[in-house]
Amino acid sequence: MPENKKPLPITYVKGIVKDKETGAFVEAKVQVVNLKNGKTEYNDYTSKETGDFLAVMPIGGNYAFNASSDGYLFYSENYELNSSYTNKPFLLKILLEKLKVGTNVILKNIFFNTNQYSLLPASVTELTTLVDLLNNNANISIEIQGHTDDVGNVKDNEKLSMQRAKAVYDYLLEHKIAAERLTYKGYGESKPITSNSTEENRKLNRRTSFVISKL
Repeated sequence: MPENKKPLPITYVKGIVKDKETGAFVEAKVQVVNLKNGKTEYNDYTSKETGDFLAVMPIGGNYAFNASSDGYLFYSENYELNSSYTNKPFLLKILLEKLKVGTNVILKNIFFNTNQYSLLPASVTELTTLVDLLNNNANISIEIQGHTDDVGNVKDNEKLSMQRAKAVYDYLLEHKIAAERLTYKGYGESKPITSNSTEENRKLNRRTSFVISKL
């Protein structure tokens, strides 16, 4: 069969969603979006009895995974499904945390170009999930936080992180989230979650997150 006529290679994503504290199965909405083209590849609920889901995904995509359930913070992650998963499933265990003051959530699918603070289109899925969380829990207030690695000037990093946090804040305002429920702050390089010794670690430190400040 000619190469251009062959079906795209696929893999299976098998996941299970549980309560982080109790280990109980959770019925959750799971959404998987291909960040390369914006296409939603999976949008369904896990089993109430077993907390599991099974999705078929094309190989070669970079995917945003979100899982959400009433009373819980949502799960945010992204994965690249490369050719190493052609002959084996991609296994995923998701632990959801109950809503509580002080909990910090890293928004893994918020994207900016290097040294810029305009939200990229691939961020919309994550931002929509955050809007839904706030709409469904009208008593929650959050602080949006921006963070950078330690490359460059300390003051410049602090300013950039503040601008990125404000970009998320502005998006939420535009989508009718009340300003009194939101604050934002740029922490620059002052709160790394790992050392800045490698590029992979620096990538982890360049992040946008939020903390529940009131519940």
